[in-house]
Amino acid sequence: MRKGLLFRVLTSSFCLVWAGCCSSTPPFYSFSASESIAASALNPKDAAELAAKLANEELESVYRIHTKPFKAAQYPVARENSRYRWGKWDPAGKGLGNGGLSALVTFDLDGTNPKVEIYMFTDMVPAR
Repeated sequence: MRKGLLFRVLTSSFCLVWAGCCSSTPPFYSFSASESIAASALNPKDAAELAAKLANEELESVYRIHTKPFKAAQYPVARENSRYRWGKWDPAGKGLGNGGLSALVTFDLDGTNPKVEIYMFTDMVPAR
């Protein structure tokens, strides 16, 4: 008699534990796609820092110019849909103060998939 009762108690306990472990509700909070993107998105200050770094690396890689003329505060960073945009085509290079050099950098909000364009203007029209 006691063995039968003990067996039923153990079986019932096992079933309760098993049902709790295998419920369809996850025991943790899961993020939606938009929440995980928002959690990993760069803030504008970090996006500007990354853009300037990428522009300087491209300048060194392609043109073999070893200075780092691009600064994060040089251009405002703008959020356009799901990408950041920093810089512009600037024939006068006014943002740098040295004339003739500018950059345009875009990347996803989390910093991936960068596109870097460096513009060098060596032919300047003389002022009249």
